Amino acid sequence: MKILTENNIPLVIFDRDCEGIEVDKVFVDEYKGAFQAVEHLIKQVAEIAHIAGPSTLSTARHRLNGYKEALKLHGLPVIKEYIVESRGFTPKHGIRPTKQLLALPNPPDAIFTINDGVAIGAMFVLKEAGIIIPDQISVIGFDDDPHSSYFKPSLSTVWQPTYELGMLSARILMKRVNTNNDLSKIRVEKLFPELIIRGSSR
Repeated sequence: MKILTENNIPLVIFDRDCEGIEVDKVFVDEYKGAFQAVEHLIKQVAEIAHIAGPSTLSTARHRLNGYKEALKLHGLPVIKEYIVESRGFTPKHGIRPTKQLLALPNPPDAIFTINDGVAIGAMFVLKEAGIIIPDQISVIGFDDDPHSSYFKPSLSTVWQPTYELGMLSARILMKRVNTNNDLSKIRVEKLFPELIIRGSSR
C-alpha cells in the first residue's frame, strides 16, 4: 500500500482499517455495534462474556472496546476470564472458547461473539451441553450472515450496511480517479450498524 500512496495512485481502505496509512477510509462503526449488542444483553442478564477476534485486527479491538465500555457504563465489572480470544471467524473457532467459558466456576449468562460464524460454533457447544438458548445462556453475533435467521433459535446479531459500504467506497475512489487525487483532503466515513434481535437473546 505504501508503494501505491508514494506513486499517488488512488486508494480507498474499507471495512477493516490499515492503521498508519493516510488515505480515504470507509468503515462501519464496530464500536457502536458491539455497544448496542451488549447493552441489549445487559437489560436481561449481568454476566456477559465476549469471544473476541484476534487482537491484531482493528475490527476485533473496536468490538472488544464496545463490549467493555457498555459494561462500564452500566456499572458492571469487566471480568478477564469472560474475554476469550478466538483464532478465526468460522464456527469451529467458536468451539474452544465456548468450552472454556462453560468450564468456569461461574459461567456467563450470555455470550457476545466477534461474528456470526463464531456465534454458530458457540450455539453448537451450548446445545451439546444441554443448555437452552436463550433461557439459560443468550448469544449474539455480529455481521448478520444470510444464514443466521435460519438457525434454531435464530441468531440475534448486528447488521452492517455492507452494500452502502461498498457503494460509498467506490464513489470516493472514482472521484479520486477523476480528480488530481489531492491527499491533503482525506475522507474518513463511518456508517452505522443496527442490532437485529432474534431468538437467541431473551
